[in-house]
Amino acid sequence: MEFFTLILTSLFTLVSPAGIALDILAEQNIRDRLFAAEKLEVRIDNTPSYQLLNGKVDRLRIAGRGLSLIPGLRLDILEIETDAIEVNPRELGRGSGNRPVRGLQKPLQAAVRVAVTEADINTALQSPELYNQMQTLALSLFDSPLIQQIATRYTLVDRQVTFLPNNRVRFQTKVQERGYDDSLTLTIETGINVIEGQQLQLISPSVWVNDRPAPRRLVTGLLDLTRRFNLQRLENQGLRSQVLQFNLTPAGAEIALFLAVNP
Repeated sequence: MEFFTLILTSLFTLVSPAGIALDILAEQNIRDRLFAAEKLEVRIDNTPSYQLLNGKVDRLRIAGRGLSLIPGLRLDILEIETDAIEVNPRELGRGSGNRPVRGLQKPLQAAVRVAVTEADINTALQSPELYNQMQTLALSLFDSPLIQQIATRYTLVDRQVTFLPNNRVRFQTKVQERGYDDSLTLTIETGINVIEGQQLQLISPSVWVNDRPAPRRLVTGLLDLTRRFNLQRLENQGLRSQVLQFNLTPAGAEIALFLAVNP
């Protein structure tokens, strides 16, 4: 939600000098708030144009390549197209709880396409700050005593992802108990599917510990945890989402989804 807040605050705080297009100003405003942007294009559709001052936009389109909102997390492709937006510019900002974006006067609906490369993901996995954020996200999504115990007692070292054909992925890491030097090598290979645009599903998962097949109960536990990953859980936080397309190839991962942020 931070990125949507960034976009909206960049857009509705624009002051346009005569002769300068709002598209150009919005692009520069958004670019200035990003850590990095290799390519960025912004298109604002508004008739009449002064609607922007009243917090209204007919449609917003953004196309970016090589975008980094924070250090270590690069998006190879980010494309966003919104329906009409209506906000109160004086109240606009990051919300909390079930109001993730403050100042919305109507639901913010958008189609989003994101693509990342294998190198992008592995760079992100090596970042301690991003690892801590992902760990916190996993705890909030799964709400599992087992996951909480693992997070408290163990840490994952040398985390690495390999994208495989046929929507399959391999994740390998060393599991190290905090305060000790010994570690185990954990390897997980699985296909990934999304059921009805909401529910994550693992296809034929295999788990190895030190290159030996893991006990069946570990695989069963992994499947049970994955079933908890359902986008409907985000509706309690004011966000409705649905995956429209999901592809994994050796070149990278791509996802297209519909998002609706409640006012």
